Amino acid sequence: MSDFLLPDIGEGIVECEVVEWRVAEGDQIEEDQPIVEVMTDKALVEITAPEAGVVTKLYVAQGQIAKVHAPLYAYQVMGLVTIIVRPNQTVRNRPPVKSQWHRRQNRPTLQVFRLLAAYMTRCQPAPPLDA
Repeated sequence: MSDFLLPDIGEGIVECEVVEWRVAEGDQIEEDQPIVEVMTDKALVEITAPEAGVVTKLYVAQGQIAKVHAPLYAYQVMGLVTIIVRPNQTVRNRPPVKSQWHRRQNRPTLQVFRLLAAYMTRCQPAPPLDA
């Protein structure tokens, strides 16, 4: 789940009033879809969705004041699944999955994987593959 933070929509603007929500909690949204209209000291501004998803929470009610850089609404990105794992939790009604990865003797792939893992953990340039 991601929070959409009210962006800095004008020079010197620190807050604005939520005039109209164009969505409700649970609504699916598309990228660039109008989400909310806010009124600043200077203008009426329409805020659009940064990406597709589902609105999960509206933090500021219509008619209330929203602060710049504070959460305006929360959404779940489409296609992403949140998985919560608790210690000692078992999954029922599923057969165990047996991996055959350890039986594959694909040494070049394993070497590339190790080089990439070393590079990513140490943030140092990776050595050439032929070394």
